[in-house]
Amino acid sequence: MLFPEVKKKGSAEVLATLRQLDLAMGDPWDTAAPASFAQIMADDEAERFPARPYDALVGESISQWLVPEGAGGMMFSYPESLQMYRAIARRDMTLATIAILPFIGYLAIVTCGTEEQIREYGRFVASGGSISWGLSEGRHGSDLLTNETTAIKDGEFYRVNGEKWPIGFADRAGAMIVHARTDEAISPVSHTMLIVDRSHLERKNYRVLPNERLYGVRGLPLGGVRYEDAKVPVGQVLGREGAGLEVSLKSQQSLRLGVAAMCLGAVDTGLRLAYGFAANRSLYGNQKVIELPVSRRQIADAYADLMISEIMVASATRLVHCLPRQLFLYSSISKYLVPKRLEQSLQSLATVIGARFYLRDGFGHGVFQKLLRDIGMTGFVDGNSYVNMRVVGSQMELALGKALAAREQPFDTARRALLDDIYDIRRPVGPPRWSKLGLSGNGDDISLAGLPDALRELKPLVSESEYALAVSVMDEVVKLDEARREAQARLGRGFSNSANFYALTDRYCSLNAAACCIQFAVANAGGMPASLPDGSGWLGYCLKRIMHWMYPTEFLPEPEEVSGLIEVIGDLYQSNRAFSVFPFEYAGSRESMEQGGKLLTNS
Repeated sequence: MLFPEVKKKGSAEVLATLRQLDLAMGDPWDTAAPASFAQIMADDEAERFPARPYDALVGESISQWLVPEGAGGMMFSYPESLQMYRAIARRDMTLATIAILPFIGYLAIVTCGTEEQIREYGRFVASGGSISWGLSEGRHGSDLLTNETTAIKDGEFYRVNGEKWPIGFADRAGAMIVHARTDEAISPVSHTMLIVDRSHLERKNYRVLPNERLYGVRGLPLGGVRYEDAKVPVGQVLGREGAGLEVSLKSQQSLRLGVAAMCLGAVDTGLRLAYGFAANRSLYGNQKVIELPVSRRQIADAYADLMISEIMVASATRLVHCLPRQLFLYSSISKYLVPKRLEQSLQSLATVIGARFYLRDGFGHGVFQKLLRDIGMTGFVDGNSYVNMRVVGSQMELALGKALAAREQPFDTARRALLDDIYDIRRPVGPPRWSKLGLSGNGDDISLAGLPDALRELKPLVSESEYALAVSVMDEVVKLDEARREAQARLGRGFSNSANFYALTDRYCSLNAAACCIQFAVANAGGMPASLPDGSGWLGYCLKRIMHWMYPTEFLPEPEEVSGLIEVIGDLYQSNRAFSVFPFEYAGSRESMEQGGKLLTNS
């Protein structure tokens, strides 16, 4: 079996795995560590591949965590694997991207390949090989049906001609998943996915294009390949001929969560730097920056944004195991909302730090400005914002209808049990079920549909004010459906391409995030992680924060609510634990960060 029913892992086992990986990379503030911030910044400044940090990951068999146990690797839990890439991204998004690149192409094989293909290329990836993801073409971007690369069948082979660009790891990958036209007519079945293995090609049949210079993630090899009459055996078809679009749409569901997970790690470090600066910097008559109401709220807001995003990503990754057909919707919501909100959070934290955030050396080794540059790429890789919003918007009408209908239905015990499996991070998960991913969500949004039941269970768990905010989420669902009906009636067939469509879809994503937070609070009652402790008011703050996204002049937190989150942030900072729903202890210490990162200066 590719995914044997053994070694089920819950949050305790995930925490131990993350701690082990972080220790192997060393204290990031120790310049002698293999994956130190000093080394990472030196590589970034030189725009070079981060060889030494990457070698440290290879030494920890990082590539084996990308491959199912039954195919020669160590992956069992998809949430565990993505949390590992979050942990790497807190040091360097370039390094995390490079580390996950071998998996990008292989994930298409795991999702849609034969067992023989999964095993063969699983051994290849586990031993250090890379498989790049050859979707894009310079002239067509994300419009896959107009791709011009062709694969013409010739007996037992396809002859592949065309150029793929820009592609990560194009120069280093031993194989590429190539999206190629096999039918002249433009249609959903006009393209096929092929595993183009360079070991099967003559050197004259492909040409590697130069890598591009990048604004962020500067050490990332991003280039392209031009194929010239490359012969690919028919046995290298992925799925079936004509299923190229289907393979792409299914594979990208999991890939999008990987991008969102890396944002979490980047903002963890940005928030840690901002809090450390604010706690140590004195201004205006010896007043700490952390005591200034505006800075205090900005830090608490960023933490709330991060926790909302953590909950969304952690639960969505569990869908691969528990409810794979709904990943179609949830991966697009996460991929749209998480990068958008967390990039804004970093921009806000930059104003807390002030001029020092702009430095390329000194304060924090210059890491903060790199974080800002790097996180920008997460909004457009593996589907830009509008691509993901169209997926979500296509489900909105049905999903809102089902959520509203659920208010009149009796308590659904089976749905509640499934929601607990999805949201209770203490529970182990079974094997991932990639083969069950779908091409349509059928308007199913289990978190919103299960909201009326969750509200009944939430009431005794939280304060009256938090419960009132939770109830208002359901009220907003009603308002959103009314606004959608009005806009659709007024605009007719033009609605799905209108600005109204995208604005309402954005609001739907926000309400889904609120429902996720409520479901998380119910499912983890009595066992909340240290990052979201009972009595801290975290749920009320997060729900207010989401309401503030929708109503920017309203739902501002009270000073005591800000203080509740600041206390949680301070505890995690002092103990050097992750700002995460998996708050494991990082390598190094608070002292090494403040001294090595030069956070103690008051000049």
